[in-house]
Amino acid sequence: MDFSESLGYPLKGVNIPKVLTIVLMAVIIGASIFVAGVALQSFWVVLLILPVLLAYSLFVQGYIISVIKSVMDDEEALPAFRLGRDMGRGAILFLASIVYAIPIIIMMVIFFALIGVNANAQSDDVGAGFILVACGGGLAFVATSIVLGFSYIVGQIRYAAEDSVGALFNIGKNFGVVMSNLGKTFGLFIRQFGIAVVFGIFSSIILNVISAFFAGVTNKAFFALSDGNMDGIMELGMPIAIFGSLYYTVSLTINLMQGFSSAHLIAGYGAELGYAPNKLKNDEKGSSMAGLLVVLAVIILLVLVVCGAVFMLATLGPEIGDVFSEVSRELGA
Repeated sequence: MDFSESLGYPLKGVNIPKVLTIVLMAVIIGASIFVAGVALQSFWVVLLILPVLLAYSLFVQGYIISVIKSVMDDEEALPAFRLGRDMGRGAILFLASIVYAIPIIIMMVIFFALIGVNANAQSDDVGAGFILVACGGGLAFVATSIVLGFSYIVGQIRYAAEDSVGALFNIGKNFGVVMSNLGKTFGLFIRQFGIAVVFGIFSSIILNVISAFFAGVTNKAFFALSDGNMDGIMELGMPIAIFGSLYYTVSLTINLMQGFSSAHLIAGYGAELGYAPNKLKNDEKGSSMAGLLVVLAVIILLVLVVCGAVFMLATLGPEIGDVFSEVSRELGA
């Protein structure tokens, strides 16, 4: 795990065109929707950008698996991307993140239940039992979250190295790998934190400069937002559209670069753990589960899309009806 090499990975000349290509795919669609919303002076039209961001997120998460494998294979260039494959992998990773989060959710429910019981038992006096439950439960929750988070990372590494969905969902083995390599895991944690700080500072400087340049527009948008006047934001016209598109583009670019730098670190961590893609065989049991897991992931995504569509239709319905009524009146005239 080389911090400086990971930091400069997305900035290599051979990789910059691919970074910009990926960002451009999302920007063209997202900015078009944003500008259309401003032109129609409809905040609800702007919300159509959310499905675009979801698809973009799934694609990037799936593509990062290819990046991890490429780096572990000692390739300096970003790998070629395939939209269908990468979005499919992203859907599987989304499902896996939910599975890994289940123990954390259960712990959180138990933790708050114990806090509530102890709070009621202590009434006005905060006793030692309450403090013990609060501190002990909080520490256990944080520790479990961190270990399961890195178990998920090990699952991503094995998914990339073995090309096996079963390896991603083998929580027990992935957890064991983390626990038996705490020193290397801590090293990854420190380096990831450093990557986040560097990109966070860089992002803050660039985005603050952009915001300062559009200070007049952003101030008006802030006051409109504080008043709950969403249409008032849209009435600001092209200045707010230009600001939003520029802010959106820069944010996506920096976040994508940070993601690739982090993926480079994760690949280095995987190499230190001994995962060499060209020496590993597929887990046949995991491969047999792949079809079922993909179907389940697709079902979850379809449910989310349907819920989003119902929400958008419910909110946009009156506006769409008004538009068609206006068109009908104009044609009739």
